[in-house]
Amino acid sequence: MAGRAQDAERDPWRAVASGRFLVIVDAGVSEEVWQGVCATVEVESLPENIGPAGQVHTGGLERIVSAIPVRGVDAVDHFAVVELPPARDGVAVDEPGARTVMVVARGGAEVELLLDSGAHRHTARGAEPWSLAEFPRVRAVRAGPTGWSAGTIRARHDGDRGHEPVTTAGEPGTTPAPAFTVRVNDGPLEPLRRPLVVGRRPRALLSAPHSRAETPTDLRAVTSPAQLVSATHVEIAPSGDVVVVTDLGSTNGTRVVPGHGTPVRLRKGDSAVVPVSAIVEIGDGNVIHILPSGPDGFTKPV
Repeated sequence: MAGRAQDAERDPWRAVASGRFLVIVDAGVSEEVWQGVCATVEVESLPENIGPAGQVHTGGLERIVSAIPVRGVDAVDHFAVVELPPARDGVAVDEPGARTVMVVARGGAEVELLLDSGAHRHTARGAEPWSLAEFPRVRAVRAGPTGWSAGTIRARHDGDRGHEPVTTAGEPGTTPAPAFTVRVNDGPLEPLRRPLVVGRRPRALLSAPHSRAETPTDLRAVTSPAQLVSATHVEIAPSGDVVVVTDLGSTNGTRVVPGHGTPVRLRKGDSAVVPVSAIVEIGDGNVIHILPSGPDGFTKPV
């Protein structure tokens, strides 16, 4: 049974959560739309709607997103939908340790994910009608408006389907060795210590997931005679032992080619997680190589 965590009279956001889905919308949503969203979450969370063993993504995410209008008089400008791995008899169907989570975000909604490697925040960053991202190895999620405090909605999924706050901490005074190196076109291999933004005339965006005052951003300009590369095109951000590639609203999109896996096309605002290595293609022959590095800083073979 889905639980309704908030209502419009007490909070500017409304939320509904189940063992499989977490949905937040701004309180301006019409009551008819809100009741439809809650009913869809409840139906899609029923045991009979869980796919065969090993099938993590069952289509419920699309049906819930479709229940939230983005155009017309009932359009919802701010929302997020999170799909957790399905469970059967309290045990996640997802491969142990993987816990793949799908996230859709629109407007000013923000989803924070605690990966095995550390925390990552996902927002739409202006993508229309919404952004879609997939994150592997997720231990917990929570959601709220952009810039939300620790007291906002929380939902935890770590096998016991409990609901606890997410807390992360690091060792004070320590700087971990970078887990990845990057090379832009034919340039030198460099350690990826902080977010890297690439484009024709890149600039750090406060709305980018890691571009906050306490986290400096590196900028790298590339040439694009055919104007296929946007001024601020893509962000390559370290997140523990993975890299998150985010299209920053580019005109022509971004293509991520994993070292082991299927190429992914990112549209405006989409993110992809790189756990090992990848080539990121942004147009006009411009490529960004992402490679793992060892504790000594040298690139590891893949």
